[in-house]
Amino acid sequence: MRMLPLFWLNSALFFFLAYSVYHDSAPIYLGKNTEILISASAFLFSIFSGFFISYLGTRYATVRRNIATIDGSFAFIYRSSTQFGPVLAEKVDAILRDHYQKIQRSGKWEYHLINESHTIEKIHAAYQEVMGETSYGSYKTHLINRMVDALSQIQQIRKNLIILRKEQLSFVQWAVLMLIAFTFIISLHSFDSRGLTVLSLLKALFATSLVVVMYLMYKLNNLTLFERQIGSDSYEDLFASFDTNKKL
Repeated sequence: MRMLPLFWLNSALFFFLAYSVYHDSAPIYLGKNTEILISASAFLFSIFSGFFISYLGTRYATVRRNIATIDGSFAFIYRSSTQFGPVLAEKVDAILRDHYQKIQRSGKWEYHLINESHTIEKIHAAYQEVMGETSYGSYKTHLINRMVDALSQIQQIRKNLIILRKEQLSFVQWAVLMLIAFTFIISLHSFDSRGLTVLSLLKALFATSLVVVMYLMYKLNNLTLFERQIGSDSYEDLFASFDTNKKL
């Protein structure tokens, strides 16, 4: 989201450039079937962009749900560890804070997907160090089993997220979309709007809207459109729950 103001500035510059071209330049002659070309390119762009946005939106929603599940599992693991004394709770707290602070420092929610992560191994080691071969009653034994299951689930979800992150639009798909958008923008210039302010504004708005749509698709493709919602907001909430639990 840090690049968003710069993008809107560039969009405004593109809009004024398109407006000046449409308003002051002579139109391009594309033959008698210009209307068909514009209709076809607009239709194809809407079909392709709609399909890609739907796919990317579903992918983003899946990633968000998986990250929420991981955060929830880590919160459960921490709260459960408090049942085994302050030593284990402090160890797990330190491990999880280190895990999320790496994300915070890097500014990338996917830090642990593109770098080696030893969080699960460290938590297992903390369990072994503190609990060892100690025998517990049925409740704590059940709690331990659930904690181990949660770690196993986190590992599986991490693998799924790595795959989802790589499922981006291909170069060919981007090329087709950009070719259609370029065709539509050029086709608009075949209509003579010299000296016609309103028509030039409408044409510039159409052209700019295509650029904005493709930018939003690019951000969705890289899973950065709502990165704060799946990044800092997530671990800030988790840290808050840790601090609240300590005060109880």
